[in-house]
Amino acid sequence: MGERTVSLCLWMKIMPDQFTMSVASKKSPATRTKNMVGPQIRKLRNALGWSQAKLAARLQLNGLDVSRDVLAQMECQRHCIRDNHIFYFTRVLAVNASEIFADLKK
Repeated sequence: MGERTVSLCLWMKIMPDQFTMSVASKKSPATRTKNMVGPQIRKLRNALGWSQAKLAARLQLNGLDVSRDVLAQMECQRHCIRDNHIFYFTRVLAVNASEIFADLKK
């Protein structure tokens, strides 16, 4: 173990409250929202009665290389959706781009 690791471990044992407060006050990258439209994509998919696997397969057939796992992360706002991905979602879900952004708060 390196010197820094040992000092951090000792500091955590001596002052655990200060450590947890400083860590808890910062959002980790895993908890930050990665996109704004994931929940709306889920609603549109569910309205068609499609599974995540079916939507992922249709996106793949239309040229967007996305797995079911990545699609699930997109819907849960844990994976980025690039602006050019919106084109694929609108084509496959047969909606306008405005429908994908419909539920955003103004």
